[in-house]
Amino acid sequence: MMKFELNDGGRSLDFKGKRTGDCVIRAISIAEKKRYKDIFEELTTMGLAVGRFANDDIIWQSYLKQRGWIE
Repeated sequence: MMKFELNDGGRSLDFKGKRTGDCVIRAISIAEKKRYKDIFEELTTMGLAVGRFANDDIIWQSYLKQRGWIE
């Protein structure tokens, strides 16, 4: 069994006290071991290019496909 480790993906460092409904961004930042702000900016840029939000299924799934997390 794995021990629980509290981890917000660095969100508290970059967006302290703000609530954004950002579970997709936090989860990806934890999995990728990258700063929350970096993932937020990458997904937002992708979303803006096609007129969608950063946490839209099409955006985050495309992001994960590009990085080999899903096929």
